[in-house]
Amino acid sequence: KAPNLIHTDDTVDGVPGIVVSPTSSLRAGEVAITLPVDAAIVVLADSQSSGKSPIPNVLSDVAWYDAPQKLCLACKLLEERRLGQESHYDGYIQHLPPVKGVGRERIDTLGDWKSDELALLQSPDLVAKTIERSIRDDAWYDTLEQKREHEGENDEGKDKIFTRDEFDWAVSVVRTRAFAGDFSVPRNGIEGDYALLPF
Repeated sequence: KAPNLIHTDDTVDGVPGIVVSPTSSLRAGEVAITLPVDAAIVVLADSQSSGKSPIPNVLSDVAWYDAPQKLCLACKLLEERRLGQESHYDGYIQHLPPVKGVGRERIDTLGDWKSDELALLQSPDLVAKTIERSIRDDAWYDTLEQKREHEGENDEGKDKIFTRDEFDWAVSVVRTRAFAGDFSVPRNGIEGDYALLPF
């Protein structure tokens, strides 16, 4: 079972952080790891309501406000990947499965399955939900593409911030590796924050 994540002020030098508490195996409620919030790639629920995107290269203020939090987290991951060795999280990103090729199968979400593979599930509801999610992913990718085209990013000589393969990769990483919890400062009792923990 996934551990609980909660906010704490009780870290080294009083820097706000995240507490990882197991829900089984170790004693329930026992703290396994405490780390500063900035050691993780995080999207806090209240940060979206500010209306100011921390990653304007990827999501405009309007898109940041409107986007689902997991998509915001995927976009933050894309931005950190784009930064390469300049990113504080480069070591973590290098250990994630690759965007393409050998090892990509380590991210196995239903969104990666072809229609004949989905048919093997013999679950019309699950297939319908997967198709619905895929349509939403397509719509968000198109929204991001239109923003970039509008801002002239795709002009000749300019590189794309990310490709469709990279977008699908980031969304799949978030779906398979993100934790949800309440680690805003102060805690607001709403478990609407998401984080990728680089360890």
